[in-house]
Amino acid sequence: CGYVKQEDMIEMIQGADALLLPSIHEGFGLPLVECMSCGIPAITSNIFSPPEIVKNGGLFADPNSTSDVTERIIEFVKNKKLQEDLSKYALERSLDFSWIKTAEGLLKLFQENTENELDSDFDTDYDLAAYRTLTTVCQIHPYLIDQTRQNLLESDYSKIINWALTVGLEDGYVKDYLIPLTKWLEDHYT
Repeated sequence: CGYVKQEDMIEMIQGADALLLPSIHEGFGLPLVECMSCGIPAITSNIFSPPEIVKNGGLFADPNSTSDVTERIIEFVKNKKLQEDLSKYALERSLDFSWIKTAEGLLKLFQENTENELDSDFDTDYDLAAYRTLTTVCQIHPYLIDQTRQNLLESDYSKIINWALTVGLEDGYVKDYLIPLTKWLEDHYT
């Protein structure tokens, strides 16, 4: 299909009987949640995150075994009651996921881990983060890799900061890294 617009993707998902995702390595499995939120169960991997994400909203197979994947597909297709049950469970399971719940969980995690950092100095931490970001920019930018090696070895960021302000903030390759640091870059420009 190539790129599919969000509204078209939802219609495509809703027209499916199941999502077949026998991923060999799935970090989280957002497609699983998207399908479950439409009541579409998954036939997915029995390894990594899918079992935790899908729980009883799908069937699991060894992603390295085409016969195991095939057996799960046949099991699903031949059993109307199983299809209905998995669809119901998928929809119920999808309610455990939302961007709001994710944001609330992250906020709670941040709060729990920052309450104990009473001696933390924000300015020092921000400086370290900014220098790390500049180092990363130098390592990933094709032009800067060779041009800044000596500056980084000597911890001389003056030329790098100058480049970031005069070129980097307009350079599509790295500007997203640098825009949040604009004020810091201006304050550290020499």
